[in-house]
Amino acid sequence: MEKFQEWMDGCNAKYPDVTLESHDGMGFGAKLATKRNADDFIIQVPQNILFSSFNAFQDEVIGSKLFNFCKSKVDSGMDKLFLNRFSVYCFLVLQRNLGENSYWVHYLRLLPEWKEFKQNVLNCLDEDIAKRLLMGTHLQTLYEKQKSHTALVFEMANEFCHMFSDGPIHFSEKDLSWAIACFWSRALVVPSRDGLNELAQSCEAMVPLIDLLNHSPGTLSRFNIQDDCITLSYQTSIEENSVLYLNYGARSNGDLLAYFGFTFPNNPADTVHVVTPDNVHHILFYDGIFPPQLLDSVRLLMPTSQENTSPVYKLKSDGMDWREKLLTFQELDIDFSNIGAVIDRHNEAETLKHLENILMDQCDRMHELMKCKDTPLYENITCYCNGQLRILSYFKNLILKMQSELY
Repeated sequence: MEKFQEWMDGCNAKYPDVTLESHDGMGFGAKLATKRNADDFIIQVPQNILFSSFNAFQDEVIGSKLFNFCKSKVDSGMDKLFLNRFSVYCFLVLQRNLGENSYWVHYLRLLPEWKEFKQNVLNCLDEDIAKRLLMGTHLQTLYEKQKSHTALVFEMANEFCHMFSDGPIHFSEKDLSWAIACFWSRALVVPSRDGLNELAQSCEAMVPLIDLLNHSPGTLSRFNIQDDCITLSYQTSIEENSVLYLNYGARSNGDLLAYFGFTFPNNPADTVHVVTPDNVHHILFYDGIFPPQLLDSVRLLMPTSQENTSPVYKLKSDGMDWREKLLTFQELDIDFSNIGAVIDRHNEAETLKHLENILMDQCDRMHELMKCKDTPLYENITCYCNGQLRILSYFKNLILKMQSELY
């Protein structure tokens, strides 16, 4: 850490009264020794030391060829965001392989090793463990999505390395996996230069020193550009001796576990993903309502009647949107003839019962998952499952109330 701070000072980074220290269970972090007012700058980091696509394309060894390679892929229709990330992965691996000769050596030494990611980050689990552990959960979807991303990175890196006729630069799959894990766990969206889009106002980048700060929901942090530096400030005053945090955004425990390796009890941004039999994904939030598309998706699977029915629920209308009113159980009189299916009382009762079974199956899967104590992720997986059960319990109670309102 001392060498890293000397390097940051030599780069003209500014972080007055900020001390860097180890936090129990959370790695390194930062604390502010003196009080600061809202919008005062706390940390300032020069743009030229970011791990960003722009800086990757400036590298003397691979920069020009990497830019031309990525630009050709853009011209063939490949996604710019993916290619920006790919360029940073390559840049990270190159600098790590340079060892002591890398300008970023003291920053790179602070980054976790691959074995640490494998012990803490869900997307870094061995495939056989992940398959056994995650089957039938939304975590499996996140894992498989990242594995597809990683496979494409391996393919692209192999193609890129063979552009070097004087003995191809070699990026091993292990090193690339490490770079991907580093990037996804540390990259921030900052107002910096995008290597592939001159008009972009921001980009994803790893920002030395600032990316040591841990996540706390509700933190009102912000980034600005000043004197060609990324500047961190806060929208509220910061008291002396306060630990500094960032807000990574509205991240569910599934996302946090998959990409960062931690979870929060009672995470306000937590979600449950429900997949209906027609293979449509729906998202539930605690204290929220059933998405109308979820109810309609299940309704359309139910047998229907041609019976002319009176309103299905014991509710009266006052002119507000019927879907929102139904799901929050305000007074409403519903016309079901406009949703594309004939809905009667029997149909709606079957719909609610089917939906309840879907939620019960997910509860059962969470209870099974919490029994898997032979994994290094057990504590975080338990926290994830408890969050899922909290939301599922809320919506099961909502179904009971809906059933009680049926005629």
